[in-house]
Amino acid sequence: MTGVRENAVHSFSGLVLDPKKQWRWETNGYQVDNSWYLKPRMRIDVADTSGPTRKVIKIVVRAFNGDVILVQDITTQDFKINSYNGKYLEDYFSNGINVPGDKTSIGLNNGFPSGLDHRDTYLYFDSCQVDFEIHWYKDVSVWIDYVKVMDRPAYLLDHPDKFIRRRMEALMKRS
Repeated sequence: MTGVRENAVHSFSGLVLDPKKQWRWETNGYQVDNSWYLKPRMRIDVADTSGPTRKVIKIVVRAFNGDVILVQDITTQDFKINSYNGKYLEDYFSNGINVPGDKTSIGLNNGFPSGLDHRDTYLYFDSCQVDFEIHWYKDVSVWIDYVKVMDRPAYLLDHPDKFIRRRMEALMKRS
């Protein structure tokens, strides 16, 4: 995916917005460290899951200043979960593909780019290099439907374990 513009929400902090901390969902009322979860919804040909393991895609995550903070491969082996049948998947690993919120803020000074403060928020969009890239190895045919980027509360609301989903729903109702 090229030419995709991010909106900087994954790296703001300070007085305007703080994605490094998630909202006060914890019972003690304090904010806890946030994480961003990536869920590329993809499928491959079932025939590609037999034979040796091959790389399908590589996910690269960049911080506010453009530094690479995560490189994650998804292979044909990752599609073999639950006897893959050729349908779209978006969960490949038990803990998901995640990046701590404070890692995306690399290159910020007190939550703002060097020389800027909260009054200059319109300038963030041009200086923000937070990016979620997908690189195709061209070894396996792959179809990508969409890529979700979720914070921790959204991830828990969408969690495969119904007890975790229900706990998150209950916390939201209390707020």
